[in-house]
Amino acid sequence: MGIKVLYFGRIAEICNTTSEILTDVRDVDTLKNVIHSKYNLLLSFKYKVSINNKIYNTNRILNNGDEIALLPPFSGG
Repeated sequence: MGIKVLYFGRIAEICNTTSEILTDVRDVDTLKNVIHSKYNLLLSFKYKVSINNKIYNTNRILNNGDEIALLPPFSGG
C-alpha cells in the first residue's frame, strides 16, 4: 500500500508532481532521505511535514495509508 506524499507550491514545481505513493518508508527521517535523493533541490529548501493533517517538527513513525504533505514556507495576511 504505502504512504501518499502531497507536494505544494514551490515543492510541487521542484518535484514536477503534486503527489506520489512511496513504499518501505518507516519514518519521517527515512522519508526525507528518499525524497532528497530523488529531488536534490529540496536539500536546501525549508519545508514543514504534515502527517494526516497535523504538522510535526520531529521524527515520527509512518504507517501504511498515512497522508504526508510537504508544505513550503507560507505567511498569512
